[in-house]
Amino acid sequence: MIIFMKGVNKNFKNIKYNQNCAKSNAFRKDLDQRVKNYFKESNQNKKESLWAWIRAIIIYAGYFTSWYQLIFVPQTTISIFFFILLGVVSIHTMATAIAHDAVHGCFSKYDWANKFVYWLSFTLMGGNYYVWSVRHNIPHHYYVNIPGCDVDIEGAKQLRVAPHCPWRPMHRFQHFYQPILYSIFTMHWIFIKDFKMFTMKEFGNVGNATYPWYRWLEMIVLKIFYVGYMIILPVMMGHGLADVLTVFVIFHLIFSYFITIAFSSSHVIKDSKFIMYDKEGQLPYSFYEHQLLTSFDFWPKSRFVSFFYGGFSSHVAHHFYPNINSVYYPAISEFIQEACKKHDMPYNEAPLWYLAAEHRRFLKLLGQNKNTGLESFVGAEHFKPEKPEQAASFFLEPEGSR
Repeated sequence: MIIFMKGVNKNFKNIKYNQNCAKSNAFRKDLDQRVKNYFKESNQNKKESLWAWIRAIIIYAGYFTSWYQLIFVPQTTISIFFFILLGVVSIHTMATAIAHDAVHGCFSKYDWANKFVYWLSFTLMGGNYYVWSVRHNIPHHYYVNIPGCDVDIEGAKQLRVAPHCPWRPMHRFQHFYQPILYSIFTMHWIFIKDFKMFTMKEFGNVGNATYPWYRWLEMIVLKIFYVGYMIILPVMMGHGLADVLTVFVIFHLIFSYFITIAFSSSHVIKDSKFIMYDKEGQLPYSFYEHQLLTSFDFWPKSRFVSFFYGGFSSHVAHHFYPNINSVYYPAISEFIQEACKKHDMPYNEAPLWYLAAEHRRFLKLLGQNKNTGLESFVGAEHFKPEKPEQAASFFLEPEGSR
């Protein structure tokens, strides 16, 4: 369910998955039946859970406690770092587990609750809730690791994160400076990227995107609110500006690095696949097999890890069933593993620390030259940009159309 895309003028490229794979169809039918039986036997609502509400209360309480203690209560150096870490864990979980469920309409069975929780979470984080819902639900979710469609693998000039992205000499060193860029990602997102996204006509598989004027006004007002409660209010309470900015930056450096690693390592490592479509927009795999080839899980059956990461740790389950609350993903992940084994389908799982290390090694590989990493590219013969600088935004078209 896409809950915030109304009012956006958008066109989508006609990309088609392979619907004629008997093995994949049997896998899907088996898995869907397992999931259906699970909810029928447990008599639970797939869109919400009491535990999801309890988790949200705990996380919001943790975040507001951290914020209140740092601003209104005198602290020692040790306690400052404790409350910074409490705030980081809280905002990280708010993003990966609570807001992520809400944007897919499955934090609650009530649409108003999903919208409010998503709006509140992103407002507290400083990111724009509206533009991120547009960016996430179509240009990434349905088109994972597809060049020209998945906005999250197009990278930036400073990083080459996929084999189709243009190579630059600086990329030889990207595995060294990657931690720095990942650590400033959220600050860049809040103060630069959101504004840039509102000016982009095309990103990923979205084209001709425009936004109503009141969305611009709303974004500016919410940015002012964020700066007000995170920086201006503490200064008004007597804290020095330098101290406030120091805490603010430390908070974001930690938060940014861990949330970026969790996401990047789920899709961008050497063993994941980057898959190109042919001239008719046809992909070689079914939707289910495509997700299995392009996504990695870490500790997907752990309810403890799921508490903090939601659909990020059980990434395959989330991409299969984005309309199901993430508290159910540990159980669904077990069904996925069983069905994959039964139907001889690929499945990828590894500890997060291993995926993070493999992600960094893959960036090192991609940084060597323009031809490295192509072994991870399925359908590379279809990908022939006329100029290297076109690669990051290239949509393959029939011959003679350009």
